[in-house]
Amino acid sequence: MVEFRSEDQFQEIRDTLYGDILLYSDEIELLNAWEMQRLRNIRQLGFAHLVYPGANHTRFEHCIGARYMLQQVIERSQLEKYFEHEGDIRILYKAALIHDIGHSAFGHITERLGVQTHEEITISMINGKMNDVLVSVIDDENIKPFISDLIGGEKSITNFLDEKERRMICDILSKKSKPIFYSQLISGLIDADILDYLRRDSYYCGLHYGFYDDRILSAFDVDEDKLDLVLKYKPDSISSALSVLESRLKMMKAVYRHHTVLAADSMLLKALEMAFGEIIHEEDIYLLDDEEVLDILTKSESETVKNLAYRLKRRDLYKRAYVVQNKTRELETEIEKMKNNAVYMREMMKKIAKRSSDLGLIKLGERKISVEDIIVNMPIPRSYREMHDTVLLKRGDGDEKERIQLGWESPSVNALTEEYNRLWTFFVYVSDPNFADYVKDACKEIFGIESAYDRSKGRITSPPALIEETNTEIIKKVFERIEEMPRASLEPIKVLLKSDNELTRDEISKELGIESTTVSSYLNKILSIEKEFGVGILKYRTDRNKIKFWKVRPEMRDIIGDALMLLE
Repeated sequence: MVEFRSEDQFQEIRDTLYGDILLYSDEIELLNAWEMQRLRNIRQLGFAHLVYPGANHTRFEHCIGARYMLQQVIERSQLEKYFEHEGDIRILYKAALIHDIGHSAFGHITERLGVQTHEEITISMINGKMNDVLVSVIDDENIKPFISDLIGGEKSITNFLDEKERRMICDILSKKSKPIFYSQLISGLIDADILDYLRRDSYYCGLHYGFYDDRILSAFDVDEDKLDLVLKYKPDSISSALSVLESRLKMMKAVYRHHTVLAADSMLLKALEMAFGEIIHEEDIYLLDDEEVLDILTKSESETVKNLAYRLKRRDLYKRAYVVQNKTRELETEIEKMKNNAVYMREMMKKIAKRSSDLGLIKLGERKISVEDIIVNMPIPRSYREMHDTVLLKRGDGDEKERIQLGWESPSVNALTEEYNRLWTFFVYVSDPNFADYVKDACKEIFGIESAYDRSKGRITSPPALIEETNTEIIKKVFERIEEMPRASLEPIKVLLKSDNELTRDEISKELGIESTTVSSYLNKILSIEKEFGVGILKYRTDRNKIKFWKVRPEMRDIIGDALMLLE
């Protein structure tokens, strides 16, 4: 345990969740840097307070909480022995404390403008590279000296860190630390960051979803060979890890992916896209807080931008018109085109607006539905395979140990992955509820899918489709993709399907009569295509000799067999 020695100077900070937290004096100095103080005015959950009025907590509070949870994990999991130097833990604490300083106003929403990520900005701030950039874009000569002194003077975070600390913290936050478990403690699937924000977010939203099993704090271990962060192979570790992943799923459903929050996010994003380069610039969002950004948008010369900003301030939000949860490959293709091509996106909005106006011609009369009346919220594709691949470390006698995937040990992970994939939702919002039915019908014609949202009942009426993992036709498409690619083959899958046991690449090689290296290439190509399609076909575990044992996922055997028959 890292103890606060008598010669150390420290201070207590009262936290809403954890009570008194002890911070070293040099950590208190970091809190006083302008980059940290700015976080006091940036909400942790953006527009979630429009749904949950208590959700006004800030990134400043979360950073302190993440620092506290990091210490809890290190001490309760007894990880101190794995740190190369005693001072490394203190530096890691500082990294946790400042890990979010690069977050712009409204956080992840503004990152969708194509600007630098908050991780990149954080690194630039730590190195002092952002200071000159921020000062250079300030137009008001009267306040320029003041701002220059503020962000480049004694209160700059660079002045509270020495060269070694800056270098190590940048490596930690950019996931390049050596050893890598330093980074994984702050930025992993289950880390100090998520352990704080789940509890903090749920508390301020008045929900109970974030209160996972505390045994997760003592569930971590480090593999001495790879020096990566793993979970201990024991029932408590597995069940507590699942409780964290289940908590995140519940929070995503109730808060992070709430349709009202997404409507507000989409309105802000549209306003920023229109105002970017006119009244607001990339550097502004790293200087301003949430309310200042909205205030600036209300001063735009664009009536649409001003209207969106004022509506956000009044909680006068766009309403759902069209909702799709049963994703198809065709719709995903359309969404990708809209995301990657601004001209295509604009033309699609015109098409929806025109068709909606035509459908509402009799009742709307001369009133037309315009592009400005329509906003889409496009889901961000994500693979949740990482949950399955989380490593459990099984220690035996002496130095004997085995790395096992969580998804292999716990069937619940596959069900949980399915639930996460069901979160995929495509929304079309409208400025006026009177337009909703016409926009819904227009979208149905254009995208060829019935809306899952019943406006008269105010709720989703059709259940999400089964994820692609359980769809024989999609698995068939995966196999067709494998057959199309050079240096790829379905033969290893066929061999594994015939066997009830795990097989090594050498055993597969012997069965097929080809080189082991060729089998490895085939298997890696299959895994790559799995991720491309977001499905799971194969699984493997690695023993203490670093030999991989492969098998077909048990729940997929029948589907894979059916898909192979369709290819014949």
